[in-house]
Amino acid sequence: MGLYINPKNVSKEEWLKENGMSISCCPNHYKENNGYLYVCLVDNGPFSAAGVAYNQKEFMEFFSQTDTRPKKFYAVPIVSLEEVCPDFSDYYKEN
Repeated sequence: MGLYINPKNVSKEEWLKENGMSISCCPNHYKENNGYLYVCLVDNGPFSAAGVAYNQKEFMEFFSQTDTRPKKFYAVPIVSLEEVCPDFSDYYKEN
């Protein structure tokens, strides 16, 4: 995982609530973007991380059977991600 959201003036949780749509997710739910990408909010205990699944391989990383951390998934518009991920274009290449 290499691309994370880090909004400047609000928490990741607040940003995702305002800019994304909370969804239920499992490994076979991956679909090409339609203008959205999946973001996984991971509870690491003392802090959270919001990783962007910019392709199917990255999406599948969130479903490792050895990773038991609590996770919540969001569908987020690509244009919104570009605003909070300065390196977005280095990772995501639209097909």
